Amino acid sequence: MDVRNPWPRRLLIIGAASLVLGTIWMFSVMPDMSEQMHPENNNLIVLAPGGTASADLVADHIYAAYQKVDSTADLDGEVLLVGPGGESVSAEQPSLWVGVGRIEFDDGSVFEPLVWWEVDSDGNFTFESNSNQTTWVIDQNAASAAALSDPGFAGACFTLVLGTCLLPLSLLIRWSSRRSAATSSQPLLLQTPDGREVPLGIDPASTGIEPGQAVLTTDQIYQLARIRERLGPDTTMEVQFAPLQTGSDEQAVAPPFADRPDGIRSSSVLHLPPVEEDSPPEVQSEPDVDAAGTDAWKQWDKG
Repeated sequence: MDVRNPWPRRLLIIGAASLVLGTIWMFSVMPDMSEQMHPENNNLIVLAPGGTASADLVADHIYAAYQKVDSTADLDGEVLLVGPGGESVSAEQPSLWVGVGRIEFDDGSVFEPLVWWEVDSDGNFTFESNSNQTTWVIDQNAASAAALSDPGFAGACFTLVLGTCLLPLSLLIRWSSRRSAATSSQPLLLQTPDGREVPLGIDPASTGIEPGQAVLTTDQIYQLARIRERLGPDTTMEVQFAPLQTGSDEQAVAPPFADRPDGIRSSSVLHLPPVEEDSPPEVQSEPDVDAAGTDAWKQWDKG
């Protein structure tokens, strides 16, 4: 009987299927996500070249300034952020760690981040552009929330994360099961009809028996359990396994009719002794009375 844990195989199948399904699902929702993440469609403000604009910002949100680039145009100038009290907010360089990076779309348009900010308090802030190109300011937190609110994108992300977690988990459980099975030293137990567990004294680790390998038959286990009960709980019973010694095929296979009480014949054909048939008795014919009387009269007449 196979006693291996079936869960590693199940988790491996589920994890692989989740990765495949999540990848297909993600590619199917990417066109819709591109429309939602496009700076021209989803932005906080649009700064004209050399222009200024004010907006109410939220504390701990990340705001990034993007410019459209192509073969004839590159990033140009800078954008400044001024706080409600006239103080300048320090700008940070683009980084993928905060989700600010290059964005490319299917229509061929490319947007490069110029700088990004993270404000400490709510208030009305002013953006000042010192660039000759149009700049789009995006609230990264709001854009991420809009993307996660889409059921298709959220489902694809969840499926990918599920598959990524289940694959190493299945391998870890499989490795742990094999290791525990190899180092297990728990003796074999037999539960009696009254609910007691009788140890048979067979240690799989010390006997060299591998997991899943057949050890004893039902009759043998029953006989060992009866012997163990007779010996008592304070007695140790050890069972040793010896290889089965088998001879040649001619000695191993018993001849037919070996269990007959008249012994074993060397030949498969039994030759019976010839039966002597009794010949019919010879019937002696009695002498003819008339002939005998005639011969006697002739002898008397001659006499």
